[in-house]
Amino acid sequence: SSWLLEAGKRVKDSWEGGIYCPVLGLPAVREFATFWPEVESKSLRPFLRDCEVEVHGKVMAAVSSGESLDFPIVHLSEGFEEQTGYDMAFALGRNCRFLQVKDAAMNKALNGLELEHIKSFCSRQSEGCTELFFLINENSRGDRFWNLLLMKHIEVRGHPYILSVQLTLDLPLPRIIERPTTHIADVHGAAAFAESL
Repeated sequence: SSWLLEAGKRVKDSWEGGIYCPVLGLPAVREFATFWPEVESKSLRPFLRDCEVEVHGKVMAAVSSGESLDFPIVHLSEGFEEQTGYDMAFALGRNCRFLQVKDAAMNKALNGLELEHIKSFCSRQSEGCTELFFLINENSRGDRFWNLLLMKHIEVRGHPYILSVQLTLDLPLPRIIERPTTHIADVHGAAAFAESL
């Protein structure tokens, strides 16, 4: 019966609101731990320079495994906890879906097309390929924010990874989507808003 309780706890811990994001990548996290200094110097800094992103203070960067099931996060920069409210112990080894809007219908209305593009990008695994995405995400407190997400496929010691740089934009959200307490009628308004972007 203790194994059943443990299994139940793992299943419960795999959900963040209405988003399923189980921990699948802890072996990849351990493997990547020694790679970060190389990635920061050879990939992150040149990537930001090439994209003409000026860095003032800490950059919020994440690296996901390109060969592990569900593209789990294997590294996060220090600014991640401060900006999202999720600590590294929770986030590492999971897909970054836990940042998505927790209401599935609202998330689909707001981010559906962009999420399809991200999924396609992650599956491509073409080194050097870079794309920019624009999402509405939620932090751990349920506050929504604009997320400009710059992603690039990189290879480190023969392994594929996805380097992501998140820029949280300080822009107002329309009232219909700024609160996580939404009603089904709001989803239609949110969908119309998303289509206008």
